Amino acid sequence: MSINKNGMAWTIVLTLMIASLAGCLGGDDEEEVEEKTINIAGSSTVFPVASAWGQAYSEANSDYTVTVAGGGSGAGASKVCSTDSDSVHIGDMSRDWKSSEAEAGEDGFTFKCLDSDITVTQLIVAIDGLSVVVKKGGVADQCITEMGGLSMAQLRWIFTDWSEEDLAADGLVMDSVTPNNDDDGVREWSDLDASCADNEIKLWGADSDSGTYEYFGEQVFCKNCFAGKEGYEAEGFDNVRGYQNSADDNQIVNGITGDENAIGYFGYAYYEENANSLSVAAIANDDTHGVQDAGGAVAPEESTVADGSYAPLSRYIYMNVNNDEWDLVTGFIEYGYSAEGMDHVSEVGYVALPSSMISDMKSRIGGADFVQAADDDDDDTPQGGTINIAGSSTVFPVASAWGQAFSNANSAYTVTVAGGGSGAGASKVCSTDTDSVHIGDMSRGWKSSEADAGTDGYTYKCLDSDITVTQLVVAIDGLSVVVKKGGAADQCITSMGGLSMGQLRWIYTDWTESELEADGLVMSSITPNNDDDGVREWSDLSDSGACADSEIKLWGADSDSGTYEYFGEQVFCKNCFAGKEGYTPEGFDSARGYQNSADDNQIVNGITGDENAIGYFGYAYYEENANTLSVTAIANDDYHGVQDAGGAVTPEASTVADGSYAPLSRFIYMNVNNDEWPLVTPFIEYGFSDAGMEHVMDVGYVALPQAMIDDMVSRIGGNTYTAVVSGCTDSGADNYDSSANTDDGSCKTTATSGTINIAGSSTVFPVASAWGQAFSNANSGFTVTVAGGGSGAGASKVCSTDTDSVHIGDMSRGWKDSEATVGEDGYTYSCLDSDITVTQLIVAIDGLSVVVKKGGAADQCITSMGGLSMGQLRWIYTDWTESELEADGLVMSSITPNNDDDGVREWSDLSDSGACADNEIKLWGADSDSGTYEYFGEQVFCKNCFAGKEGYTPEGFDSVRGYQNSADDNQIVNGIQSDENAIGYFGYAYYEENANTLSVAAIANNDTHGVADAGGAVTPEASTVADGSYAPLSRYIYMNVNNDDWDLVRGFIEYGYSDAGMEHVMDVGYVALPQAMIDEMIARIG
Repeated sequence: MSINKNGMAWTIVLTLMIASLAGCLGGDDEEEVEEKTINIAGSSTVFPVASAWGQAYSEANSDYTVTVAGGGSGAGASKVCSTDSDSVHIGDMSRDWKSSEAEAGEDGFTFKCLDSDITVTQLIVAIDGLSVVVKKGGVADQCITEMGGLSMAQLRWIFTDWSEEDLAADGLVMDSVTPNNDDDGVREWSDLDASCADNEIKLWGADSDSGTYEYFGEQVFCKNCFAGKEGYEAEGFDNVRGYQNSADDNQIVNGITGDENAIGYFGYAYYEENANSLSVAAIANDDTHGVQDAGGAVAPEESTVADGSYAPLSRYIYMNVNNDEWDLVTGFIEYGYSAEGMDHVSEVGYVALPSSMISDMKSRIGGADFVQAADDDDDDTPQGGTINIAGSSTVFPVASAWGQAFSNANSAYTVTVAGGGSGAGASKVCSTDTDSVHIGDMSRGWKSSEADAGTDGYTYKCLDSDITVTQLVVAIDGLSVVVKKGGAADQCITSMGGLSMGQLRWIYTDWTESELEADGLVMSSITPNNDDDGVREWSDLSDSGACADSEIKLWGADSDSGTYEYFGEQVFCKNCFAGKEGYTPEGFDSARGYQNSADDNQIVNGITGDENAIGYFGYAYYEENANTLSVTAIANDDYHGVQDAGGAVTPEASTVADGSYAPLSRFIYMNVNNDEWPLVTPFIEYGFSDAGMEHVMDVGYVALPQAMIDDMVSRIGGNTYTAVVSGCTDSGADNYDSSANTDDGSCKTTATSGTINIAGSSTVFPVASAWGQAFSNANSGFTVTVAGGGSGAGASKVCSTDTDSVHIGDMSRGWKDSEATVGEDGYTYSCLDSDITVTQLIVAIDGLSVVVKKGGAADQCITSMGGLSMGQLRWIYTDWTESELEADGLVMSSITPNNDDDGVREWSDLSDSGACADNEIKLWGADSDSGTYEYFGEQVFCKNCFAGKEGYTPEGFDSVRGYQNSADDNQIVNGIQSDENAIGYFGYAYYEENANTLSVAAIANNDTHGVADAGGAVTPEASTVADGSYAPLSRYIYMNVNNDDWDLVRGFIEYGYSDAGMEHVMDVGYVALPQAMIDEMIARIG
């Protein structure tokens, strides 16, 4: 559906006049239908969703009229709270509620208006990527395209009312932000780059009553300054330079299209609607540097908004329902959360909600009683007493802040907080001696040597006592690598732009350089200036002259600390650090004087006392000591130095929250003795209140998202510990025999025999085979057969009633509308060709891998370039001409800078380095019945063109150039191994299995430029697939169970989701599911 808003009045009545007239003109014998009107007003960002839902709903329900008006988020809040004639039933907002508008209830989504007795329910309706736009083809567009986008720092310089001196004092590196600044006092496009026109930048955006205005300001400017927080210099939009604004996004569109020097911002839906006249800017998430030094800009699109890589301008948008109006609006809201309603969300340009979030929103329908949240000043405590807390130094600042605020507000309580490390937190909360505590703080999960995990995944039973505890996530931390501000180490790291994970390993490890090289580190990149004197010095890392010829001194956590373990597991070879049998031990280099402490303050003192020292601890301690310490940007590359790694990321709230500061982001925990809930409940409730989360941010960590807070609050009071029996629960299969468990963690059933038939995707094949072999080995009455055939075969065979039917259909893609219809729960499907229903289960996360023959011509070329961009992959595989690609936005001079225009696509076209042979590129991949074929095509080509959508030029794989394909990945492997000029793609597991003969390509997520101009390519591996940085080629893979066959397959599926089953997922080369997702999948069983 397309909602045309051009020339539309700001208030729109979405009513079907024909239906209304039919009601007026109908015969006397027709029964009169009561007309109902739903009134909606507020955010212009939510407007397209509300309009699309309203139009569709009123078309299907002729007795309903839906009116939708704008006015901004402030108007949405005030009108849904109003008791006057301007009141509405639903208030649209693109931001959260302010404390000056309403009070949040205990559940986190019910709000009580301050100006009336009305209560409202907040509903998330879509995910938006706030878009920065300019006139297509204009001066601003040419400039931004030439630079490859804008950084967050450059956006700030463009819109702020601060002087350049103020910005520099706040940490912006102005010679990177505006490298061509002519210092004439006018902010011009040419200040950003010499290729840009010498024209003044004109500003457009939202008005101050808009949630979009506030969100953009909070993300782009100094947040406390923009909020006018006491003690901070005020910062805002530059009205002196003529910041033009409106509550109507159409006015902003008109303003920008009328001025080629203008720049503005609004929700992605308005960009999509005006993409013929506007261009959207790619944004680099760097608050201090220009885009050219920022390590890659990301353009907003469905995939980048959904996976969080378009950061920090992704956000939720909301509808807020007056709780007295549910009888009127329930049907409308239910329609919105239907599959069709979510299709409208996608059609107007936003990202539809995942099924788990839809389920959460549906559970709010009907509203809830407003229950006041815990009040900081409430002395009406149930009993009072002393709450004792001890453990991780990382959690210490949170526990201290919560404890102080809680005891200040509740004089009957005293809260004591001690350190000692995560090990102490675990032992003391489990202790029955005098050193016991009520809450144990930990910056890591529980070890199997400390406690057994229960079936719920968060209740633990101590091994040394009968105590059970509840694990609570309290904050998100970015483990920070720090040096003395202004010292030799700081100067060196600043000159290099940070450190890579590989360089961190070289700094801290007790392994020799030969051992590191044997493990894959490219030492010429890690230490390009190594003088081979046997001493690890800062100068070994760079020949820039900024790195002193001084020995590196090491500081960090002690071995009882969760921070020590987390850092070691991330930086070193994990199995080596863990001392796993068959691996060479690796750890911190005590021989070089690794100094450590359980007290982070001692580490601070050690580093500030030595300019050559480096250390690590939680981000809160860096924030507290930022006047004397500098924090290091980290590049997530295990094998190369930072200069070859494609961009380093600094820990801060946004990069920790969105996962781009990888792999050093982590959860931190409090663990409550379940016998002590009567004492500690008010304290924990305070911690998860808005005030408690403010303290989390105040001490320097990232507050939890609301969905996680809700999950943690649901754990309050504890749960009965239920043991996990050999990886399965007693409440699993009906015929489960707990006395017949096997050593490998599988479930033995009492069934005497049975054959489980599985077929479908070759990508899922390794998982199904591994699970099947282990399960049948442990359960001799069972046989598991696994066949390929592609995702299409998996879908057709699990839906079949013929002899080719299977119990489980494997698929590497979702279901098509031509195969099945989806149920309300989002995971039950009804086959179109039969009465069979199936349950869709996610079994693993895959990184679709682009591969070539190891050491061949293609490998040498791709290695010399540092990978391939998505744009270059498209040029390689597409059947479109280069002219068609250029017309679609590809910058061909960047994609194929050495093109000889001979009409043959050759490796040498991609680079003039001499490493790329003048040989034709040969194509391999999946066949057209494969989910991998469809997924690759949708990601690499123009999606609507690949889908053959009406009005789009068809695009697909180039069969004329000999695209060879197969449903059997082994055939693809063989084809590539036998041709050094060939390139292909399949699931990561097949690359891992053939890594001795194949090389995998790093991929840069840039659709328009070559890898040289794309800002860093990412190689698929467990960490990059799991954290989403290997984008956009990460995906879920599925098994689909015939619902009539659960009695047969239940034990097999339960085994798959056990610890042993997830180990098999990792063994075959995929990424295991997080525990929350495993729990969700287990809930679908049966």
